[in-house]
Order: sequence, then structure tokens, then C-alpha cells
Amino acid sequence: MALKVGAAVPALAEGADVSSLLDYVASAHAAFEIIDDRNADYAVLNAASIVAENSWNAGIVVGPPCDPRTLGHLDDVDGELLINGVSAGVGSSRDVLGGPLHVLAWLARFLARRGEALRPGQWIMTGSIIPTKFPPPGGRLQFTLRGLAPVSAQILGPPGG
Repeated sequence: MALKVGAAVPALAEGADVSSLLDYVASAHAAFEIIDDRNADYAVLNAASIVAENSWNAGIVVGPPCDPRTLGHLDDVDGELLINGVSAGVGSSRDVLGGPLHVLAWLARFLARRGEALRPGQWIMTGSIIPTKFPPPGGRLQFTLRGLAPVSAQILGPPGG
């Protein structure tokens, strides 16, 4: 899930009720991340290499906006990834730190310690609920989150292919 920040997000105390943070979210979106793992060897992968590679983020694909208030506290939204129409994984928004508002709270606290804040217009990817998948060239992806419009993309093959 991606959240678009609508107002500066306060840094809540650790353990505080995060439900008030919903008021700072302009929209929620089904989304998935485009990664480039640079042919990493997953058998020897460690946190330092992921940080050094900027977590391999090459971009995000974002679906249409949804009013997040229609989804409750965002902490129990089930999702599924389809590749070429076949289920490639299922998960729930609660699988990442207990839910997207917990992710938002954690990030706001982290930034506050650095003298920074989440500001209107910023995008937050709340974390993967499905393990990383590598679709084949030409593969058609569709990711759905209950209550949100789906997001889809097609992976192109090599140039001239």
C-alpha cells in the first residue's frame, strides 16, 4: 500500500494510539515497487548490502486514489498479486509492523530524531505484504488490496525483442 501524506505528520510517542494518523493521510493506493536487485546472491544477502544498494528501489507503480477513511484503520486490508492471471502471493496490511499507520508512526518518529518531518505530498510505501516476485518479460501484474482499485503493469521484454 502507498499512502500520500496530506498534512505534516506528528511524531507520536512509541506505543501511542496510531489511529489519529489517518487524519494526515490524503489518499491510499494499491501499489507495488519496481526493484533492481542487480543479480544479488540471496544466499549471502545482508542488511548492509541492501542499505548500500538503497534497498534496490527503482520506482513504484501506484493505483488510483482511495479515501483511506473508507478502509477503517488500514490494519486489516488483504491483498493478492496476480502474475498472468495466476495468484503469486497473498498477504495483509497488518503483516508489516501491524499496519500502515504503524509504519507511518515509525517513520515520523525516525525523521523527528533527525529534525525532519513527513510533509504534504510525500509518498510512503508501507512495506511488502508479499515476497518479492520476478515476473517474466511480457508478464502482466495485477495487485489488489480489498477496498482499493487494483494496480496493474506489464513487464516489457528487452528492446527489439
